[in-house]
Amino acid sequence: MNFAVLTSEGALEGAARSDDWIEVGAYQLDRRRETVVMNGIAVELTAREFALAWLMFSAPDTRVSRARIATLIWRSDEASAARSIEQHIYLLRNRLGLRGEHGFVLRAVYGGGYCLGARPARPAPGRARRPTRTVRAARKGLA
Repeated sequence: MNFAVLTSEGALEGAARSDDWIEVGAYQLDRRRETVVMNGIAVELTAREFALAWLMFSAPDTRVSRARIATLIWRSDEASAARSIEQHIYLLRNRLGLRGEHGFVLRAVYGGGYCLGARPARPAPGRARRPTRTVRAARKGLA
């Protein structure tokens, strides 16, 4: 399946790319072969999943609207493709480990879209974290 996926000039630092190839962190995407390799292991994706991955990795740290995803990949309007887009985002997160385990997170963005970005740095070991609401309430004698 051939999708009209456009690329962005912006890319994460350390990312290598050409018109048909992107390498970001542990991920390598080859558009000619429609393949994704993560940490040296090929990951099987459907044509739409690959097109969605290419779109997100082509525009890291940029919000990609659901309307744009629907137009470019589903060739449909946002309302018709909304549920399918959500399902494909869910599958992509799981198959490519885009919940932070490989350094990147695919986030939903308020206002209707998604953004692929680097996982925020974790606090250094031994550094105090901000207490949860329950802990703060208990300290004030409210819990």
